[in-house]
Amino acid sequence: MAHAWGTLELLSDKKVWGLKPFEDQYYTIEYPDYELSAPAHTVGRQQDGATPTLVLPFAVVSGKHCVVQRDPATDEVRLTDLSSNGTSVNGRHLGRKNSTVLEDGDKVTVFERRDGSTKENGGAVIEYVFRRRAAPAPSVVSLLERQNATLREELAAARAEVEQRLKELHEGAARVARADDVTALA
Repeated sequence: MAHAWGTLELLSDKKVWGLKPFEDQYYTIEYPDYELSAPAHTVGRQQDGATPTLVLPFAVVSGKHCVVQRDPATDEVRLTDLSSNGTSVNGRHLGRKNSTVLEDGDKVTVFERRDGSTKENGGAVIEYVFRRRAAPAPSVVSLLERQNATLREELAAARAEVEQRLKELHEGAARVARADDVTALA
């Protein structure tokens, strides 16, 4: 299993009131803390077969609302808005097919009713905070294994060098012996 590199933590109430198809009732969001471990994750109304999905089954949430992805080469995390109703980061509306870099603590608003209503009178907001997770510290065993591998490589290189020097010495001694043989015959 891949290490989780981030989490979307639900900031808003996990009970959402009155959004289709759950009019006149509360719906409890199933994953208030959603771990991000794959290279890309979709937030949307329905499961995306291509990537892991945080499902929010409301009509105001697009089928594929937004995508959060991490570039393993740069460790940069980007959120791309794919919705028709919009996604905001720290209160700034992105707009369809626009993206932004996510930093630890950024607020991602998937939906906010903008008619002035509040939660008490039927308003709704679905908002998460992005939390960055550090890679786990390597274990002592893995550090020692890496160090041993390096030492084995260095030892192999040193042995090869010793063998080369011994070969050169043997060749030099053989030349001297031949030269002595030639001198003794003369």
